[in-house]
Amino acid sequence: MNIPAQYFLFYGSHPTLSYSVHCDISLKHMTVEYIPLNGAKDFTISYNDEKDVSLDIAEKNLPKIERSRWSSVLRDLPMTRMNILNNGTGDHLIYKPSSARKAGLYKIGTTLNKNLILADADHIGTYPEKLPYGDNIRKDVKKVIEAHVKKNPDISNDQLAVYIRDMLYFMWPSNDRYFNSRLFLSMFKNYLKDFKIPTESILMTNKYSARMNEILSASDLDYAIKVNDRYYTYPFGLRIAGEIYPDNQGQEANIFERTALEKGKIKDQPVVDAFFKLPETTAGQNKSLMNINVSFSEDNPLELLISREATTSGSLKESTQSILVTYEDWDKTMRKHLSIEDTKEQEMQKSKQSRKYIEEMNSNFEKRRKDQVDSMKVEIYNYHGFNPKDVIEYNVTSIGAIPENPDLKYNVKYTVEGLVKKAGNNIILDAGKLIGSQWEPTPEERNRKINAHLPTARIYENEIQVQLPAGYETQGLETLNKSVDNEYGLFSASASMEGNTLKINVRKEYKKSFIPVAEWGKLMEMLDKTNEFCAQSVVLKKI
Repeated sequence: MNIPAQYFLFYGSHPTLSYSVHCDISLKHMTVEYIPLNGAKDFTISYNDEKDVSLDIAEKNLPKIERSRWSSVLRDLPMTRMNILNNGTGDHLIYKPSSARKAGLYKIGTTLNKNLILADADHIGTYPEKLPYGDNIRKDVKKVIEAHVKKNPDISNDQLAVYIRDMLYFMWPSNDRYFNSRLFLSMFKNYLKDFKIPTESILMTNKYSARMNEILSASDLDYAIKVNDRYYTYPFGLRIAGEIYPDNQGQEANIFERTALEKGKIKDQPVVDAFFKLPETTAGQNKSLMNINVSFSEDNPLELLISREATTSGSLKESTQSILVTYEDWDKTMRKHLSIEDTKEQEMQKSKQSRKYIEEMNSNFEKRRKDQVDSMKVEIYNYHGFNPKDVIEYNVTSIGAIPENPDLKYNVKYTVEGLVKKAGNNIILDAGKLIGSQWEPTPEERNRKINAHLPTARIYENEIQVQLPAGYETQGLETLNKSVDNEYGLFSASASMEGNTLKINVRKEYKKSFIPVAEWGKLMEMLDKTNEFCAQSVVLKKI
């Protein structure tokens, strides 16, 4: 049997007076790999006459450290990681990585280095000559790619790589466990080879896993295929071909080189010391822009009519895409992007086997379209922190999944209550809350004890226009003018009147994706100013 990876944690959600670890391990058929991280004490090591090893650690007064948002526990919290690998030869069903080739005790960074662990991942780039079943997908995709190249003889390598990835994803049987991410990337790489597009295989770390010099197994690494300046990974969700996942941006990577080994087998092997940093997006590439028009209901002065037009890019798209984008929208977008003339229904009509499912498919599409109003209510709740009174209309104009339309764009019109109060003849508008609900840090979150690893740098902008009711003028407008700007965060808000329209422009920016714990207070300055703005109201005085 395989033994699960072990984690010995030298911290906790409560202070710990005493904590000890004792391991007795037979090294006859076992390979033990371990690494102390982030200041954790090393084992005291002893052997008996049988060469079995005993490992001991004893600690007292361990600190209380909470795992707060944006934590990377493997990079900031004291712990020891350990793998115990069965190195026996009796059970061929137990996978043994290359680093388990010899029994013994190994400490990462001393008796075992990262290049040996990297070598464990050499199977990722392999490509089976014959799939156990469903091999026709490989032939079908290649046939479509060949036809596309014939129609577009001047297509560049970059354009063709995007087309190959998107066509393979479009035809991928995602509900079949055999067709996994490893096979997807292997097939993608070999299509690139078939069409003579130069590639590099990349193994890369992510900010919530181990650093490159502290990896303990191949599972600590992510895999990508590089074509010119684009990095292709398995297309989870609606990410655009060649986008680097936020978790991998700015992280260390290694180049793999495909080589022929014994008996004609092909493997990817690490190029020793071929390490580099992956590029990282700027705040402006991860942006949410909200254009908001607000007016007062004629029937109920305590009710607001809000029309919000949203444009989001980069890492800020994903959470909303998962709520609003339907499979039908994705299918139509991809067919147009890939120059597929047939609709989904026309395609199904060509097959007797799939024809019988057309009615069910159309029924599911119709139901999802009707249910989208509930999805919009979720989006509105996520934005404001409360439910709308009514959703009037909505539309998704771009799903943000293809290079020619990379941003998620949608608009929604709805009514809300609770942002307006009566004060005699006057009206009080909670204008600050129009930028949406904000994170209010708890005392423990303020007193952070570890570094912060944000997904990406990013920007939130709100351009708000409030149409005042006839016969009213504003008071207290100056309370909406606020700003703070430092190395890690920016918040600026300004308000002005133009005729009968109150205009509010707000910009909130997380400037960096990594914040050392010593600088955490600077981000708190930005968040405090944001929440101070959110608490501001404007008095609309009856003239």
